[in-house]
Amino acid sequence: MPGKTLGIAGTAKNTGKTTTLTTILQEVDRFDLTVGITGIGYDGEEKDNVTGLPKPRVNLKPGQYLVTTRRCLQAGTAGYRILAETEMMTPLGKLVYARIQKEGLVVVAGPSRTSQLERVIKDLEAFGCSLILVDGALNRLAPLIAAEGLILATGAARYQEPDRLVEETEAISRILDLPVRKDAEDFLTPPLPFIVDSRDLQVLADSLKKDVPGIFLPGLIATSCWGSLVDLLLAQERIKQLLFPDPLRLLVSGEPLVPFNHFQRLEKEGFEIWVQRKPSLLAITLNPFYPLYRQSSGAYAPAY
Repeated sequence: MPGKTLGIAGTAKNTGKTTTLTTILQEVDRFDLTVGITGIGYDGEEKDNVTGLPKPRVNLKPGQYLVTTRRCLQAGTAGYRILAETEMMTPLGKLVYARIQKEGLVVVAGPSRTSQLERVIKDLEAFGCSLILVDGALNRLAPLIAAEGLILATGAARYQEPDRLVEETEAISRILDLPVRKDAEDFLTPPLPFIVDSRDLQVLADSLKKDVPGIFLPGLIATSCWGSLVDLLLAQERIKQLLFPDPLRLLVSGEPLVPFNHFQRLEKEGFEIWVQRKPSLLAITLNPFYPLYRQSSGAYAPAY
């Protein structure tokens, strides 16, 4: 029976992502669930490599599964048995599947591409995992499209000003809530793997001359190009629908207010904006902690 996959993404370091993951692990102890854990890229250091402050690490118990690297397994305190080694490479070596045999702390390093995460999820399901947790981040968000649900961890470490934090969180939530339209058959797909400069915008401008109801933009869009892109769309009258592969690609720049504000411009002019698929945003966690730099000592200290 296929398991459920839940991604946990932090908007910045120290927003409580690992604490959220740990809390979920503690809660699922009350249920008869076989849990698998992996991440997007690397996380799990004992101290934050910028602030030097202690960071929570993930504590796993016997019977739980972990996808990480051999080096990461050796750096933890948990006892484990390696079940299989993959050909998926990370900066820390090949990913392996391990079953925890003795409770302890682990260092998580996982796949970096969507196709790899989909493979890992499929394999963990084959091992019998009914819940798969994926540790991610806003700038490592794209592969989490493979997850069915998403929890967003944010807080004062992202922005200490409450109004600014609320504004950004609303933008992320609204982008993740874009309606789904899987069919792009009648939509124009410009020959653009991404939009990053004026040359790409010119290719798009030429494409907009065609008589189609909508346009499908499959690639990443640079933050600096959003304004010109929207100007091009507003300057023509035929196309009134935009389709993107998923909302996560709109967020990987780490500046969600940029696409969100431009979407509001388009919607005021009657545009409809769709995505082909999306994970469900299940919860948002808020962490009041942030690292405060003290000039007197030349070090960071916890603040709230």
